[in-house]
Amino acid sequence: VNYAHQHHVLVEGEIGGIGGNEDGLVNEVQYADLDECKQLVEQTQLDALAPALGSVHGRYQGEPRLGFKEMTEINEQVAVPLVLHGASGLSDEDLKKAIQLGHSKINFNTEINIAWSQYIRQRLNADVTLFNAKEIVAPSIHVIQSTVESIIDKCDAAERV
Repeated sequence: VNYAHQHHVLVEGEIGGIGGNEDGLVNEVQYADLDECKQLVEQTQLDALAPALGSVHGRYQGEPRLGFKEMTEINEQVAVPLVLHGASGLSDEDLKKAIQLGHSKINFNTEINIAWSQYIRQRLNADVTLFNAKEIVAPSIHVIQSTVESIIDKCDAAERV
């Protein structure tokens, strides 16, 4: 953290176990402990904290169950913004509640990848003669852009920029 701050880089720390599959590693959800969150922030001087509170990387299996009680306690006890990993698949209501409870950075990867990959599949199926990567991938940028715009709207983030 000291090295990063010397170079004007913000540092985010993750604690607990974010469930799901990321980079080929499969993890079970393990809620972050309030005392460990406080200790991590105090001892390291992190700029943002990503406590595991029921979200997952990748697609949810069943309904997401975020720990709003724990989220409230952590937000009240740590002096840094919270980060939500694994927000793709959350209901708009849960997402807005997490924002109200201190989440300033929210990661949406799966939702964007799903929209992009569906477009690519449709494009390739519609024209089986396509083989040039530029012709296949370049038009997909609009899908990523529109998905990101939708996420920004869903988070009411356009007003905050």
